[in-house]
Amino acid sequence: MKNPITNSPVKLVPQLGSAQTGVTKYGATLGLPAGLGAMLSTHESELTALHNTYQTAKTDAKNATAAKNTALKAGRTFGTLVREMRKPILGHKYSQFWDAFGITGTMRIPHRIEPLVMMLGTMGSHLTANPAFGSEDAGLTGAQAEVLKNNLTNSRATATDKKSALQLANIARMTKAKEVQVALRELFSVLVFKLTPLDPRWLEFGFNKPGALPVPEVPVNVTALVLGGNNISVKWPAAARAQHYRAWMRLVGEPEWTSLGSSADLAFLIENAPSNAQLEVAISAVNNGGESAKSTIVTVVTV
Repeated sequence: MKNPITNSPVKLVPQLGSAQTGVTKYGATLGLPAGLGAMLSTHESELTALHNTYQTAKTDAKNATAAKNTALKAGRTFGTLVREMRKPILGHKYSQFWDAFGITGTMRIPHRIEPLVMMLGTMGSHLTANPAFGSEDAGLTGAQAEVLKNNLTNSRATATDKKSALQLANIARMTKAKEVQVALRELFSVLVFKLTPLDPRWLEFGFNKPGALPVPEVPVNVTALVLGGNNISVKWPAAARAQHYRAWMRLVGEPEWTSLGSSADLAFLIENAPSNAQLEVAISAVNNGGESAKSTIVTVVTV
């Protein structure tokens, strides 16, 4: 069975934990390098810390982006309200009279931050010089325009900084993840000379048995037929990589399955099943790499 070593920091941490368990338990017996367990422990703590830093940076970046979007929406709302308030005086179509409010070339309020900041700056200056063009009660003042402009500028800068911090945090954790991958590959290379391909201790180091097959495919197209004497004949096609099969049965409504035994063939005879019962039957496939999930359930009724 293959032993791919993930590059995901989240998955590498438990794999490091398994490797440490194996080293602690069998390191001396197998003659593994001294200090190997301590090195893996250091890798684990450092990778965990870097991943936590990344997660915090990710949250900070998300919050900063949300704050920027909120500031953008507030700035656009302010500009829209001022525009609608002045339309009865300046008209519903663009003219040069709108330039003093920062609405230039079109009546649209900018969606992008840079032109919106410029509009709020011009609009704020004009409202400060001409308070009557705004509305104190509605909060459409030059001072409010300045507040919104500064909020937008500052939130954009913060979002940019947080995004950069997130990128740096990700680089740091992925760099560490690559170091961990190398360490685990080196451990695997050492164990190749210490353990046989099917040694069960591979699992305690967090690796698959190199000599084991991948887990078989789930059996499909299982059929079950009730014969005389409440015997049930179960059949199925071959499942990929299966070395043998396990038959399962339970009463309808019960949570637990009962293992009835194994078969190297593509058939199994359930003898003397319970009478007057609704029974569920399933088959799983097994090899030296493990056991598949159970097949789709087949329901039979005995007499």
